[in-house]
Amino acid sequence: MNEISVLLVEDNPADAAFIERQLLQAEVSFRVTKVAWLSSATQYFELNRQPDVVLLDLSLPDSQGIDTVTDMIKKSGSTPVIVMTGHDDIMTAMNAVRVGAQDYLIKSEFHPKNLERTILLAMERKRVDSISKKLIRDSIRVLEGGGTSAFVPLVLSHLASIVGALEELQRYVQKNIPNHTESVDAILNKYSIPIAVRELRELIGLE
Repeated sequence: MNEISVLLVEDNPADAAFIERQLLQAEVSFRVTKVAWLSSATQYFELNRQPDVVLLDLSLPDSQGIDTVTDMIKKSGSTPVIVMTGHDDIMTAMNAVRVGAQDYLIKSEFHPKNLERTILLAMERKRVDSISKKLIRDSIRVLEGGGTSAFVPLVLSHLASIVGALEELQRYVQKNIPNHTESVDAILNKYSIPIAVRELRELIGLE
């Protein structure tokens, strides 16, 4: 297997050095680029650099928690994102997967083989996901070119309406009945609604 490029987004020098040592001990060859700020990671992608995977700490000087993940995913495109967390923040890590991260790692359980396996699986899942989306987009184009062009915009319009309604519901709850925000979020996450919304937005061109 060719060398795998890793963008390591970690502000703790000791943790960053430890993770890099773990990667160097793996059977697969890894090339690591380290940054300490989310803004630095964003600039990395804006320079049209495309690593094979991102290892992302959830707590950075310029971003915290789920916002860190969502911002990184918007910039990383087809690159899989793996979040790193401590034992006391597993729920946040699981929520990170729900909003688009490929996987999460608990720092205290890092091991070269475990780290290598997680990275390789994340890359494969992201590859399969990209292929699936391409097939769906290709199918839509076939329908548009096969005499059903009036049908496709109607379906896309209804999907856009569903996405809009779900997002409006979340905004309404957060603004008018904040005491119920956590309950509503729990229901949405139980049925993977945030993931469905994100996927729909991408497929119908709202992203």
